[in-house]
Amino acid sequence: AIDNSSLPADVTKLSLDIEQRAKDIDEKNKEYKAVVQQSLNSVSSLNIVGLALGIYFGVEAENVRAARNELMTQQTADIDTLQDKNTILGSLSRVKFNLQNLATIVVDADVATKNLITVWNKLFLFIEASAVSASEINDALSLRQFMNHFRQVVHPWKTIDVDSDALLNVFKEADEEYKRIYG
Repeated sequence: AIDNSSLPADVTKLSLDIEQRAKDIDEKNKEYKAVVQQSLNSVSSLNIVGLALGIYFGVEAENVRAARNELMTQQTADIDTLQDKNTILGSLSRVKFNLQNLATIVVDADVATKNLITVWNKLFLFIEASAVSASEINDALSLRQFMNHFRQVVHPWKTIDVDSDALLNVFKEADEEYKRIYG
């Protein structure tokens, strides 16, 4: 914390608000990462209950992320106000906030990477199951069983499609945020 005992009361209050909000943003980052991990763990079970829990935790993660982004928007506005009132303190707060933003980008990249790992693991399991089933075809009945099994394997590709889109969106948002902050 910066000693601001000789600063005007409004600058001191603004500085304290910024410091508290920085802690709140860090807390939201931790919460976001934990909820995303719960979502990924649920989805990786590859059953209907796991999928339902994954969706629930995914929605919860997006709510936490939206709350964090709102805090970051407020933080930017307060830092701009502080910059107008006290250039040095505003600049120091801006640097601290930029470093915090880098941490946020790392959290988002970590989440995106874990999503990618989940997608590739699902893909591997689906391909492996199909290969085993295809190698067991030796008559019309086994062909029919393979076709039924293959349909079950193809159906989760819709899940992979949704997961891939979510992953692309996370990377896109992280890229846009990085460009917005660092040009």
